[in-house]
Amino acid sequence: MLLNGDIISTLSVLYVEDSKTTRESMSILLRNKFKTVFVASDGEEGLFLCKKNRNDINIIITDVNMPKLSGIEMVRELRKIDINVPVIFTSAYTDSDLLLGVMELGITDYLVKPFSIPNLFIRIEHIFEEIHYQHLALRQEKELYQYLELLNKVAIVSKTDTKGKILFVNDIFCEVSGYKKGELLGKSHNIVRHPDMGKDIYENLWQTILSGNIWKGKVKNRTKNGDAYHVNATILPIYDENEKIIGFIGIRFLITEDEDDKLEFRKKVAKHIKFSKENEITLLDEIRELKEQINKQNIIIDNLKNSSNF
Repeated sequence: MLLNGDIISTLSVLYVEDSKTTRESMSILLRNKFKTVFVASDGEEGLFLCKKNRNDINIIITDVNMPKLSGIEMVRELRKIDINVPVIFTSAYTDSDLLLGVMELGITDYLVKPFSIPNLFIRIEHIFEEIHYQHLALRQEKELYQYLELLNKVAIVSKTDTKGKILFVNDIFCEVSGYKKGELLGKSHNIVRHPDMGKDIYENLWQTILSGNIWKGKVKNRTKNGDAYHVNATILPIYDENEKIIGFIGIRFLITEDEDDKLEFRKKVAKHIKFSKENEITLLDEIRELKEQINKQNIIIDNLKNSSNF
């Protein structure tokens, strides 16, 4: 979405006004600014146009008091069918009960006649700037949720409070550590700490994350039955709306300390197996040829015996 003065030129508006003079003059001004302008003379016509063009109308500017169907009644009907575009009410009155009814419908703005046309456009720009940033925040939140969902499927994830008490662990955490969730929740995270890990490493970790920074490093942990496992860990602070640290989230990926050695060993084993199989095939071929030669020799010997007996 474009920002500032470019917003209005991309929008379509429904303008509802029962005064012919006001409606005609305002329509000219609106058409000079908006992409498309739908004009209605009362709430009933406005309701019809909005239903007909519900996918095209971005904002509604409507008078409150009108014949056939008031602006409030029109918007109430629109809300019933989930048409929730922003609405700006205009009225010559500032009755408190009227304003209360308007607020209950979730109206975006309210202007008292006569109002400044430039002020109207400024308010519309602000409305759509706010909508733009709300959509942006929702998209970022959705992307973050999808990212966390992906991590939850491939990584060892846990969440703690500021004292290190476990508040959440995912299934992979339980699978690797050998603990059930009930055995972990509420416990200190050092339940999986391996005694080989020095205190200085954890002192550095806590100092880093309590300062609001991200800690990364290799960690040796211990399973429930005492086996060791190694992880590449990333620990991030979690903040509340006041930018206060309220906990930490840990994201870890399994590694092996001697992964390179194991990889070389596996290569050597595979090469040896391949060499052995090749030798086995060669040996079997040689045995097969030898058997064929022996059979041929036996046939010749049998023929010679038969000839001499004859």
